[in-house]
Amino acid sequence: MWSKHGVLYILTNERYAGNELFRKSYRTDAIPFRKVDNRGEKSQIYAEATHEAIVPFQTFQLVQKLLQKRKEQFGKQQQGAFYPLSGKITCGLCGGTYYRRLTSQGTSWVCENHLASRCPAKGMGEKEILSTIQRFLHRLEEHRDSILSPYLAQLETLWQKERSLRPSVLRLQQSIAALLSQSHTLAQLRAQECVDSDFFVSQNNQLQKELENLRQQLKREQGQTNLVEKLQSTRFLLNTLGAPLPDEFSPTLFQSVITGITAQPEGMVFHLVNGLSFAEPIGGFHHG
Repeated sequence: MWSKHGVLYILTNERYAGNELFRKSYRTDAIPFRKVDNRGEKSQIYAEATHEAIVPFQTFQLVQKLLQKRKEQFGKQQQGAFYPLSGKITCGLCGGTYYRRLTSQGTSWVCENHLASRCPAKGMGEKEILSTIQRFLHRLEEHRDSILSPYLAQLETLWQKERSLRPSVLRLQQSIAALLSQSHTLAQLRAQECVDSDFFVSQNNQLQKELENLRQQLKREQGQTNLVEKLQSTRFLLNTLGAPLPDEFSPTLFQSVITGITAQPEGMVFHLVNGLSFAEPIGGFHHG
């Protein structure tokens, strides 16, 4: 009889899909010599079609995506294993997600399809990414009145027109606005270290659940993107960028302002919480 652990081993081992990942482990150089798992300390080689597959490769890929999705939904996060950039960077060439990798040259972020030779995108150094984020945030702070303020004015004009909608839609929008205001206040308190991490995570998770419920109701009522979210998020950005920004990278500030990053050969595209996107090439940024 197959055990669940045996089935899981087969469905997560690339050998059963006809491929081979070399150097999964290595021996330490110092005495006493030990065999340890390779978690990015040493270079690895991923070879495809090295032998006949037991599990079809397409099935194997679908299983990995399903397991990752289940892990994100139900998995417990290990202490110290979380990184601010985890799940935030998407490859602009193939759509894959970047993951953190330790090498002899330092820490880098690499497209999940690169090692398997399915994507030509090169890895990016973690220090380079963090410095680019800092540069972008300071540029946005400098130009906030010429970019975000006019955008806010346009949203407020549209919001006034939205007030003529059905009362049920208006009530939902107002409820969402109230919860977004609470969420943004909570993020600011965490950034100022006024609340501890456990309290922030607990309260933020609860707010996100309530927001998601209201958004689903609004979609059923309205059938379109919620304008009030962009309005509240833009106000939050103006308020956040109105205060002096930290000189060093702040994970809390990053997560509250930027929802994702698209890695391109020429630079990075930052996606903000209010729906705007900006590209950050060397020497400046452009509205996208």
